Formats: sequence, C-alpha cells, structure tokens
Amino acid sequence: MPMKMLRLCHALTLILLIGLLAACQSEDSGTVIEQDSSPVTSRAAIDSLDQATAKARQARVANIEYAIDISLDQGSDKFSGEVSIRFDLAGSLDESGTIADLTLDFGGGELLSSTLNGSDAEIPYNGFFLTLPAAGLKYGSNELTLRFTQNYGHDGTGLHRFVDPVDDRTYLYSYLWPYYANRIFPSFDQPNLKARFTLSVQAPKDWIVVSTSSGMAETQSTDGMTRWQFEITPLIATYAFSLHAGPYKVWEADANGIPMRLMARQSLAEFVAVEEWFDVSRRGLAYYRDYFDIPYPFGKYDQLIVADFAIGAMENIAAVTFKEGYVQRQTSDRTQREQRASTILHEMAHMWFGNLVTHEWWNGMWLNESFATQMAAMAELTTTEFDDSWHGFFTDDKQKAYLADSRVTTHPVEMPVNSTIDFFQVFDAITYQKGASVLKQLAHYVGEENYRRGVSAYLKANSYGNTELEDFVAFQSQTSGKDISAWADEWLYQPGYNTLAAKPQCEGNSLQSLSIEQTASAAFKTLRH
Repeated sequence: MPMKMLRLCHALTLILLIGLLAACQSEDSGTVIEQDSSPVTSRAAIDSLDQATAKARQARVANIEYAIDISLDQGSDKFSGEVSIRFDLAGSLDESGTIADLTLDFGGGELLSSTLNGSDAEIPYNGFFLTLPAAGLKYGSNELTLRFTQNYGHDGTGLHRFVDPVDDRTYLYSYLWPYYANRIFPSFDQPNLKARFTLSVQAPKDWIVVSTSSGMAETQSTDGMTRWQFEITPLIATYAFSLHAGPYKVWEADANGIPMRLMARQSLAEFVAVEEWFDVSRRGLAYYRDYFDIPYPFGKYDQLIVADFAIGAMENIAAVTFKEGYVQRQTSDRTQREQRASTILHEMAHMWFGNLVTHEWWNGMWLNESFATQMAAMAELTTTEFDDSWHGFFTDDKQKAYLADSRVTTHPVEMPVNSTIDFFQVFDAITYQKGASVLKQLAHYVGEENYRRGVSAYLKANSYGNTELEDFVAFQSQTSGKDISAWADEWLYQPGYNTLAAKPQCEGNSLQSLSIEQTASAAFKTLRH
C-alpha cells in the first residue's frame, strides 16, 4: 500500500513509550493446537483489536474455514449474508479459572440468527464483536453459522458503495486493511489467523463480481439476480481477502499463462491507459517470478480502478484496487506514468511478500511496505523506461525519510503496535521511505545476490504462513554468512540518523591526513557501524 494512506497522529507521548518489541508466538494455521492454560483477560467493547487479545485468541484457534454467502442489492444501504465458520479450538482459562468464552469480530452489523455446533445459540453482540459462550464450544472441531445484515461503507472501508453521478451506476469494492474484514462478515480478523475462504455472491445480472479466487456467474433468477460461485482460496489473511462488484468495464489480457483483467467504472473507461497498464503488469509478474524464484502463487491477477478510494492502492490478493488518481483525462506525462508504474509494481510485490508470507501482527507490516517500495524501484529499473529510478528514490523517498527522522516525532522503523488503532500512528515516511532505504543498504551490505537468495529462501520456507522480523533477519544472515543481528538492532530498533564529516589535516598545500567523523544527535546517541 502506498504511503498516501497515512493518517498521521504522531504523539510525543507515544514516542516516549517506545520499547523493544516482544515477539509473538507463531502458530501454524494448518495444525491442531494443544490445550493452553494461559489466562484470557476481558476485551474492551471498542472498534479495535488489541495485540494481547489477538495473541490469546491465536493460542486457542486454528484450522479456520469460512463459507460466505452474500446478497448484494444495488438499491439498498445494506447487504445481507450468511457465514459458516469451521475452526479447531483448544482450551484456555479466563481470570476465574474456568473455560473461557471466545470473541469473534463483527463491526457495526446486525445479527439475525446463530447456530453453534448444531444448536441454536444466544450469542451476545455489542456492535463490535460477538462473544461465543464457552458452554456451546468444544475442544477440537467447531462449526458456527451466522445470518446477518451489514451496512455498506461510505468512508472507503468495509464494502464501500459508490453511485456514479455521471450515469447513476452503482459500484462496490472492499478495503479490509488493517481491521475492516469484520465490517463485511463476522471473522477472526487478525493477520496470523489465516484461513481458507469459499465465497458465493448474489448480485444484479449486469454486474461482474470479483474476489481473491476465480469465480463464475452460474445461475440467474427471475428477479434479475445472478449467483456467482468462487473457488476455495489457499490460506490467506482476512485483510487480504476482497469482494468487488458492479457494472465495471473489463479488459482482459494474459501474462505468460496468468489471466489478467483491468477494470474501471464505465464513465472513466475511455481515459484508462489500458495497454500501458497491462505492459507494466506483464513485465512485473515475470520479473518477480524470476527474482523470488517462485511462480506467481494466486492463479489470476485482477486490478480495479475504483472511485472514492481513501488511499493510493491496496494489495488485495489477486484483486488489487487503485485510486482513480492514477488515471488522467489527458495524455499522461512522464512523472504520472512513473508514479503509475511504481504503484502497480509496489502492489504486485506484495503478492509474494505480504500475501504469500504475512507478518504475525501489525508491527511487522512496515517490512511489507518498505520491501515493496524497494522492489518497485528495482523492478522499474529493470523492466520499464524509468531507468533512473534510484535517482528518484534518493531525491524523493530518501529526503522524506531524512526529514521525518529529524523531527521530535521520529521513531524506530520497528516498534510496538498495541492495537489496530495504534497501527495508523506508525505508518509514515519512517515506515515506507526510511525502511526502504535501510533495506537497500542491507542488500549492499550482504551482497545483492545474497540478499535475493535470502528473500527467496524466506518466502519458500514460510509460504502461506506468518513470520516476524527475526525470521527475515535470520534468512539474510544464513544466505550471506554474516550475522546481521547487530545491524538490525542499530538500524531498525533505534530512531534517528547519523552524520558524516570529512576532517582533513593539511600543511601548506599538502594533505597530511584525512579522517571521517560520525556524529549522532543529542536525543538519539547511537553511533552505527
């Protein structure tokens, strides 16, 4: 996701509380978890998920499958649905020492009915999450079925609804990052509880429906609605799932056997640079396949240009969304074409780094964004006309990083994110530009080919799973033969930058000696190797 998504709320109090990140325990989503006796604390009734709750829930839940059935009505402010959730449950004690309830995220909707393990169940709902009562749960396999209604989003989150003022056509798209999947359907909405999704959608007959996996319009009813059925997904995070629908204009192409589609609303279609968009995409898919030594993992590649988008773009798996600002109603100049190519390649990099392998919690998402920024510059240099991408990286991205790092609001690249609300406070020029600059330095330090091999090995070893920063660092150390843990501590866990000054000693016109002096600021005194 490009940096333009930022909602900067840098509070000095937050910066003073920065400490080293306590590592989360990773759990393989494909294994049955053992009974756990760690205490579960009560959860605040707010529109947020805190890390402590997420960690406790991950220790209890595994092997999740969602079967989602959504009915979309273009003339209503609400949509309806049913979700069946299968999951394995381990034991956990609450503060009183008894078996604990389990919460399920669902923001702002209405619960119509609920069945838990074959019986009708009264499930408390406070508008933010459902509480599954311990009495209805069992160790091992559980199945929950919920019927619900939900409001369309009007702020760019959840399932956003846009009515084109030009022709009154209705378009829908989803934006679920970081904690908005639960604004579409009830879910365990955290990145380290990956799941398999099966989706069925009923929509007006003149609409196309798009999601993570391939789907087909199967049957039409007499009321003018068509049912779409989508293939089951591999293990993916809730935030990377997607649902888009509407009478989009669709262009189709192919990238060495990968089906590609590009979509935009009908009234904008004539201005879209379709062939340019496909050309950048085709070259990017080939570049990343070779660089990562991993074929594109998600079958098809859709890209949608959507209205009212609050950010630059979003890396939904195989169904990426872009703001309409990347379309010009006149001939695009070089800067506009370069920005468009950079964003296309940035989001594409996430298909491997972020979607195939996902971080445990939101503190690790800086690495996704920094890496995608770095990779976009590398891919641009190799595959497009913009062969001066590193020059632009220095004059634009790196200068923004220096500026942000010079302020009292600076913070380490890697820092705690206590809840999904705090997530927005740390995504800034440190996250994107400084992080990418530091990764560029790392590639030079360990060697470009060692860096590439480390990334490839990291992705292969952790495909469809979750990782922490330490995992990435470990693979770079392994492939380069250098222990980079000290480097990571200096550059990723410490804020601020250093300055270098040349100190010549002369006698007359002769240079006698030359030294390089490194200094640090009074606030952040780390001198780095």
